[in-house]
Order: sequence, then structure tokens, then C-alpha cells
Amino acid sequence: MKKLYLTLLISLFLFTGCNKKNLDGEKFTSIMEKKGFKIYNVIEQYNQGKQDLVKTALIASNENAGYQIEFLIFKSVDACKNSFTVNRSAFRENKTEKDKETSVSKDKYSKYTLTSKDTYYVVSRKGDTLMYLDVDGSYKNEVDSILSELGF
Repeated sequence: MKKLYLTLLISLFLFTGCNKKNLDGEKFTSIMEKKGFKIYNVIEQYNQGKQDLVKTALIASNENAGYQIEFLIFKSVDACKNSFTVNRSAFRENKTEKDKETSVSKDKYSKYTLTSKDTYYVVSRKGDTLMYLDVDGSYKNEVDSILSELGF
């Protein structure tokens, strides 16, 4: 019985992602390039002020579909949390009564989605890393699949 319990505990640990490393720029680039995306380093767009808050800023562009996924790693978790809050608020400004939103908020993970008639918005934070999407609603399932693969 103890052996079964230990096996279940180890399996739970492995399948919940506790052994995974955080997604970094190289891994993001590798995964997205394999999917046919072009990757652009846009760090200069984010670090123009007195405070350079962002360590990594990449855009994965799907030119065939006409959408992009923004990937940001911040220098602190607090800066990432603040960016998440600002982006979520901006998305909420677009919300109408007919739109559907989801929200999950934990200490190390937050995700907000808004599905409108024509657009699908996502901002997702994991630690100091943020994903941002504003895509045509017809790509919702595709981008959800990509975000899931990336751990977001």
C-alpha cells in the first residue's frame, strides 16, 4: 500500500509540472519556430524609460494567420504582476454584456481571457513571465492549444 501511495505521489508531482523549468526565451523561440512562427526581439520597445523592467521581450508572429503572441520576462515578479493587472484592465474596457470572460488568480499564476464577437484576448502570467494575445476570435482554439503547450 505504501508503495502504491508513493508511486501516486511521484506521478502527481511529475504530471503537475513541478519538475518543469520556467519557460525562457530560447525555449519559447524553439517551440514557436517549429510551429512556423517568426520570432522578433522587441526589447527596445519595452526598455526606453528610466527603469528597465523587462529582461526578455519577444514576439512570435504567424504571418499566414495575421496574429502574434507576445512573450515577456520581467526583472521582478512584482513588475510582471503589475503588467498583468494593467493589461487585464485594458481588456476589460472592451467588454460588453455579451462577451465571456474567465479569470484565474493565484500567487504564482494568473490568467484572464475575454471572448468577444470577433476578438479573443488573453493575458497570462506565470511568475515573472507574461504572455499577451489580442487575436481574431477564429484562432481561439489554436492559440489556446499553443498556450497550453507553453505552460500558460
